[in-house]
Amino acid sequence: MDDGPGPFPLSEFEGIIVLDADGVEVGELVDVLAVFSPHTPPVTGFFVEREGDQLRAGWDAVAELDIDGERLRLGVPLESLEPASLSGDEIALFDAVLDKQVLDMSRRVFVRVQDVLLEERDGRLVVTGVATGGGALARRFGLGFLSRRLA
Repeated sequence: MDDGPGPFPLSEFEGIIVLDADGVEVGELVDVLAVFSPHTPPVTGFFVEREGDQLRAGWDAVAELDIDGERLRLGVPLESLEPASLSGDEIALFDAVLDKQVLDMSRRVFVRVQDVLLEERDGRLVVTGVATGGGALARRFGLGFLSRRLA
């Protein structure tokens, strides 16, 4: 896991290359899965696109996550990955949360989720919040240098 201050924006996970335990490229990360919970939801796994199919890699299979290097290395071989599926209490963050409307309870208005914030805690990756401002949108479009001005 990267040692960096603060949360990781979900948008930085898009397109990360996933490697298996032998260094063989599995494919590209296409979604991050988390338990649907009102508390701090833990990330449970990832969907990986491989040759037109999607595979599931559980969080427990992750050996190293390098956001800056855009690599996720698994501690298991490619053959051990299962076809992509969600359990009953999981949610796919890219698909179900990003760019969706949520209720801002303090202002009582609906806002668009521009990014989802993830943090490493005690060896787990957890969802800690959402970003709804212009800075998050700029970061998603590769204009991170503008994000501080728009935040």
